[in-house]
Order: sequence, then C-alpha cells, then structure tokens
Amino acid sequence: MFKLLHKILAVGTLLTAIQAGPGQAAPLVHLQAVPTSPAVGGSFKVDVIGKDFLDLYAFNFTLSYNPTLIRAVSVNEGSLLPSAGSTFFIPGFIDDMAGGVVFTGDALLGAIVGASGSGSLATVRFEALTEGISNLSLSDLLFLDSSFNDIAIATEDLQVAIRGSSEHSVPEPMSPGLLLAGLGAYLVLMERRSTGRGGEH
Repeated sequence: MFKLLHKILAVGTLLTAIQAGPGQAAPLVHLQAVPTSPAVGGSFKVDVIGKDFLDLYAFNFTLSYNPTLIRAVSVNEGSLLPSAGSTFFIPGFIDDMAGGVVFTGDALLGAIVGASGSGSLATVRFEALTEGISNLSLSDLLFLDSSFNDIAIATEDLQVAIRGSSEHSVPEPMSPGLLLAGLGAYLVLMERRSTGRGGEH
C-alpha cells in the first residue's frame, strides 16, 4: 500500500513538472495599495494583481485585513479576465467584523481560451479608520485554466501604513515682499487720512 501511494505521488509530481515546463515560474498574485500610505479619514484602493498567467479561466479568493484600522467599502472587477471575453463576476461579501472580503470570484463564459499575461483581477476600496499598520493577505485561493485544471500560484501579502491626519495647520510666515507691500499701503492710507483732515479746516 505504501509503495503504491509512493508511485502515485511520484507520477503526480512528474505530471506537474511537465505541465509547468522546465524553469517556468508559477504565476504571481500580489496586492498593491494606492496611495501607499493613506491618512486617517481618507480612502484608498487595493488592487489584486495577477502576473504571468497563461490560460486563466476562473478564480476565487478571500482578502483579509485588520478591521480596527481599515474598512472595506466596495469590490470591483479587474481588467485581466474580461480581456479574454465575457465574464461572470462575484464581488463576494464584506465582513468588517472579521475583517475580510470573502469569496470574491470571476469566471469567463463559454468554451473559450483563458486570459494570459498580467493585470488586475479585482479592486477593493477601503476607508482608513485609525493610525497603524494593517496586514492584508489572500486565502481561499482557487485558480483554474480553461480545462478546469488547477493553476498553482505564488502570492505576496501587503502591509498598509495608516498615518494620522494633521491636527493643526501652521500658517506660513509672511514673505518680505508682502510685508513691504502691506506697510506701503498702510502709509498711503495714513497720508490720505491726514490730508483729508487738513482740508476740513
């Protein structure tokens, strides 16, 4: 039994190596924030980006974050999958109590070849709540090609630093030019007043 299982695993490993091709790196799914360091009270977006895909037909993921620091507002479809044809996009649902955009998915429609290349898979918009650093990570990952075979991928997580909003705005000092102009206007006004008073007698 052990020998049979060992043979099955060996064959599976060989098939995976043949499908991937010699020296071919797995597609990468990573996160990118814009702006990279949002302020408290502001909004920012996180793009879920796929890189170096070949025949991507469908995918699913969950995006986790720190709900005490940031709040998810909306989820929109990216541009990579629609570049290959019509799609069925599922934004999933936002669970701000647990801190997750859960089961976001997208799939092409019909018997067509999947998307290849790099691009956005989905975009999640957030609101910054409190100063701090929030980790964002991907889970529940499922990526399929047009034959409904699993695509092995690599992932990269993200940290977003929420900066505090400025409490007080410090006025800039008056430039010498503005100071002299103001002084000149004051002297002219005083001279006119003096001349006007002299004309009253």
